[in-house]
Amino acid sequence: MKKGARGQTTLRKWGSMRGCHFQDVPGKKSICLRELFQADEWSGCQRICDEHREERCQYRAWDVDLRIEVVRKRSEMTDSCPGCGKRHENLVQLHACICRCRMVEAFKGSPDFLECGCTADLFEGAPATIRANLWRKLRAAVVERDRGVCQDCGKELGHLPKWYTEVHHIVPRMHGGGDHPMNLKTLCVECHRKYTNEMFFSRTERSDEAYQAARLFRK
Repeated sequence: MKKGARGQTTLRKWGSMRGCHFQDVPGKKSICLRELFQADEWSGCQRICDEHREERCQYRAWDVDLRIEVVRKRSEMTDSCPGCGKRHENLVQLHACICRCRMVEAFKGSPDFLECGCTADLFEGAPATIRANLWRKLRAAVVERDRGVCQDCGKELGHLPKWYTEVHHIVPRMHGGGDHPMNLKTLCVECHRKYTNEMFFSRTERSDEAYQAARLFRK
């Protein structure tokens, strides 16, 4: 926050974050490296420092010795990427590269989805922002694998608006399902709605049963 010309409180422009020794990329939206001291591997660092978090952060650090220690530990993690074997400049690049390599490996041989789905997750350990970016690529790859056809009703989706095409998690995320080609299939919006309605009513029934049980318990 800062004061405007008339004393009004305004938001700082994007990219005007104050730097901190704990930021993976100082002064920009990036991973908070404070978790490096509790993490034994790269996937332990997932907290993103952005403008809003930086405003109220209580752990801002400027100590030179601490900076050297942070850089040293980050270098150990980014020195040799498990995905490509190369060195990356920061943990954001490392997270993204590992997830991309997992995706390429998962699609080798164009694996089909499993009827029962699976719980494997290509993006396990990655921060939410990286998951969101890579999900778009994974979604497009699944639609291409399924040749743009609804896997339940067989409807051709290529000539229809993009919003009409859905990529469905066979095992829902809320039940432990992951973002993996074997757990994803292409559906038209009508077929996908059947699954979401089924999940909604199933949850509602369980909630009603729990409510009735609680009422009996209170009596």
